[in-house]
Amino acid sequence: GSAVFAALSVAMTALAVAIFVAGLVGTSVDDCFVFGALIGGAALWHLWERGALEWTAMPREAAHRRVKAELLSTMGRAVVESSICLAIAAWADGSIALGAHRARFFAGFVVLVAAEAHVEALQSCTNM
Repeated sequence: GSAVFAALSVAMTALAVAIFVAGLVGTSVDDCFVFGALIGGAALWHLWERGALEWTAMPREAAHRRVKAELLSTMGRAVVESSICLAIAAWADGSIALGAHRARFFAGFVVLVAAEAHVEALQSCTNM
């Protein structure tokens, strides 16, 4: 059930990150699957961390306003998590290409910020 969907979401995120990095750097998609899987796991962790929908009696702020209010902390967390994933992937892959690291970092950052925005949008589903 949900374990299959979790594995599928990590795999699809890994593929999306690999395609994103390949588009930025011009390398093969195969070069980035370890990093993509790490980013996919981090994005899934964000969804699981805030997986319970919060039902409120009062209407919530619009999702874009909640994202804007927490943008700096979201970006800071994305920078830290993308850096950690990049370090682990560089260690696992043995890669040292600086251009690829910049592209991987940027792709991971974008995916993690998008995951946080997705979580906020899901929280808006509880409005009545």
